[in-house]
Amino acid sequence: MLVEMAIADAYGAAFEFIQFPAPGLTNNGDAYHLNPETGLGGGRYTDDTQMALALAEHILRGAPETRVALADSFLNAYQRDKRPGYSRRFQRALDTAESGEHLLSLIEPTSDRSGAAMRAGPIGLYRDLSHAMELASLQASVTHDTVEGRASASAVAAMVHFLRYGLGNRKALGQFLDDKVPGFSWADDWTGPTSVRGVDCVRAAATIVRRATGLVDVLRRAVALGGDTDTVAAIAMFAASVCADLPNDLPASLYDGLEQGPFGRAYLEGVDRELSALA
Repeated sequence: MLVEMAIADAYGAAFEFIQFPAPGLTNNGDAYHLNPETGLGGGRYTDDTQMALALAEHILRGAPETRVALADSFLNAYQRDKRPGYSRRFQRALDTAESGEHLLSLIEPTSDRSGAAMRAGPIGLYRDLSHAMELASLQASVTHDTVEGRASASAVAAMVHFLRYGLGNRKALGQFLDDKVPGFSWADDWTGPTSVRGVDCVRAAATIVRRATGLVDVLRRAVALGGDTDTVAAIAMFAASVCADLPNDLPASLYDGLEQGPFGRAYLEGVDRELSALA
């Protein structure tokens, strides 16, 4: 789950908004690269995984489901392990804030970008789908209190829930999302590069999950689309990793090459074991 998401995030970050093919970058699904423009990648995950980790820990602590408590969790995850990938405005707020309540006062949550969606995967593990979607929408409101921000986050939670609990054929995922979060054409296949908009990233991720043959295929498809590759890969991979009919064929090189710091692979594996008890 989070480990596989981190792999996808770190893998996809090397290709984010890069005109592909590019010298030195090969989308074979077996090695990390560094993004020639941002320096991201190289086995180190970005804000996508860090924010999902923050939500996972929030759930496991049984923390209150309030905007202030959620903001506290986001702030804590960032300030203990500052890393790149965040929007400049949000990162300034995270660097400045002294509490979750302070963070909320520094944010103007009017974005329709992908930040709320990219972190919502762990919420989909709740057995109660209604609860999961409500929490996904609530946590979106902290930073992306817009129709698209809330909808994209709810759709990610619904996607993970559908796949984890085997609620239907994987090919029917789009129709399930259209039923649960209507108005966004989730069942339509996404083609071409993805923007940073949350709905676009989730539509692309849903298309990848419907079509993929395994987890390596998820990686390669996300990068092949172009655009916001790390976010699309991260969303799709968390969902794909809980799907019984998608084999985990990720090579050892990607697991071994994932960062090993205080909040690296071993830490994520521990959180994953606790999350598994929710399902």
